[in-house]
Amino acid sequence: MITTALSFLFVLGVLIFVHELGHFAVAKASGIRVERFSLGYPPKMIGWQFGETEYCLSWIPFGGYVKMSGQSDVGEAESTGKPWEFGSKAPHVQAGVIAAGPAMNFILAFCIFFIFVLADGVSVPPTTEVGTVEKGSVAWIAGVQAGDRIVSVGDREVSDWTGVVEALSGMKGTVFSIQVLRGDRVLDLEVDGREGALESFGIAPFIPARIGSVMKDGPAARIGLLAGDRIISVNGEPVGWMKMTEIIRAHPGQPVTLEWKRGTQVHKAQIVPEVKTGFDLENKKVEYGRIGVGLQMAQKRVGPFAALWLAAKQTVLVTAGIVDIMRGLISGGISPKLLGGPVMIAQMAGEQARLGIESLFTLMALLSVNLGLLNILPIPALDGGHLLFIAAEGITRRKLSLKQKMVLQRIGMALILLLMVYVTQNDILRLLQLR
Repeated sequence: MITTALSFLFVLGVLIFVHELGHFAVAKASGIRVERFSLGYPPKMIGWQFGETEYCLSWIPFGGYVKMSGQSDVGEAESTGKPWEFGSKAPHVQAGVIAAGPAMNFILAFCIFFIFVLADGVSVPPTTEVGTVEKGSVAWIAGVQAGDRIVSVGDREVSDWTGVVEALSGMKGTVFSIQVLRGDRVLDLEVDGREGALESFGIAPFIPARIGSVMKDGPAARIGLLAGDRIISVNGEPVGWMKMTEIIRAHPGQPVTLEWKRGTQVHKAQIVPEVKTGFDLENKKVEYGRIGVGLQMAQKRVGPFAALWLAAKQTVLVTAGIVDIMRGLISGGISPKLLGGPVMIAQMAGEQARLGIESLFTLMALLSVNLGLLNILPIPALDGGHLLFIAAEGITRRKLSLKQKMVLQRIGMALILLLMVYVTQNDILRLLQLR
């Protein structure tokens, strides 16, 4: 409980601080006076005055704000014409100040991804063995089968899965051969890459079930599994990581027999996966098994320039994934009952903190992108609503009155409060169903 609470406050505090720091820094750089920088919403808990700015910690932790000179407490301009006021600045300057908050959330996510990629490298399956082939895919049509070991793509020999992916990406739009080892036979298969994208070639690697981490006090720890062990069978069936995970998830609370190798020794024991409860895309309660292990992957070190590119790519992929979820919510493809609020975030923060610092910061990066995207939605009271006002005034060359803005702000705040009530209700109902 303490770990969950502290992790939640830490993650939320960093996200809010970074977001508001964006507004604060660009405002100061633009010559705008900042009267208050607050983590949390009023009432104020404690504050310090440094120069022209009061720095506050406030009691309601689900946000923060920067109050600039020439703004009312709801964030709209009430300028008196002084040059250091927000409302006295040109529209593009105002837009820059407003956009800086969400921008900092994307920058934070990028920085987290960059640091971990640079420090740890990238995970590379140390194999060219095909684990699965998607039916109807380019690979399936060419005759690639699960268990094949890819020897070369075109005239390029490959030694790991990264090499396979890189070689395939260079073959788009061409007809080429792929050489595979199947049993003791070497086969040359012709691949037609002229139609469709080879990004969806349709194969995934066979990943050995080698343990990278073991959760303290989990089922795996109780039977003596250690990092570095390789699980070779479940209930007598040979497995890789994906198959092992599939079987474990399908046996919540039911004993299964694990066989694993440690060095040259083979160990065998019965394990009972703990019962975990979640929800599917239709928000139906589902149970699944978990034994508390993480995958060990070979890490390939990369230089700073490659790390920059990979971090940017990861940030874009996360952003695209969240946008897809938003589209699903709008179209009805994803149930809004899956949305979570503070309770869900706290639970996730606690779980990731127990898995380690990297897991916690990865969650922070995902939430940071989420926060950045939510804030640029064109809803009054959010940064996107402020940007919409600025754009509308620039196009029409007419300023909305303070009264009009206040009405729109209140509507926006009402919508946000309704959403908060809804997601908190989802959290509470989930907790009740999980009991």
